[in-house]
Amino acid sequence: MNFNEFTDKVFSGRFSRRQMLQMLGAVGIGVAAAPMRNTASAMEQATYYTWAGYDDDKLFRPYMNIHRAAPNCATSGESEEALQMMRAGYVVDVSHPCDSSFPRWVQSGLFQPIYVSRLEHWPNVVSKLKEFHGAQQDGKQWFAPMEWGQTSITYRKDLVELPGGEESSQIHN
Repeated sequence: MNFNEFTDKVFSGRFSRRQMLQMLGAVGIGVAAAPMRNTASAMEQATYYTWAGYDDDKLFRPYMNIHRAAPNCATSGESEEALQMMRAGYVVDVSHPCDSSFPRWVQSGLFQPIYVSRLEHWPNVVSKLKEFHGAQQDGKQWFAPMEWGQTSITYRKDLVELPGGEESSQIHN
């Protein structure tokens, strides 16, 4: 690869941080400044871009059992901010958009579909969550639910008759 191809890939974001470090290491160039916390393992971990609060190590125990460390977590304040950061070249391995953002994120061309055959518990995921609006496009899965229940249903008691007369998680459309 010539110098122009190299710089083009670097500045267009077509190299992941991991690929870049491997190439620099191959030619004997070290990183001058690196995080002090878990430096060796941090370089090897996936980067998860999420909402503040979802960067808790307790959410990643199966990952940590395999990789011996939590993923590198970066947080954003909202989906549009995260998307624009990635468009500007911030490279992540996994991201966590707001459900209303799926179609826009997929259309950005920055993401790959999820290979659900590699997800051990995929058969146990509730079908309606797998098929959530925008989660599947062109026969590909673009979203895997990590959590739910953060949005409540509100209704006017004088206009809605509850099934069985009691509040229930079964209320929908």
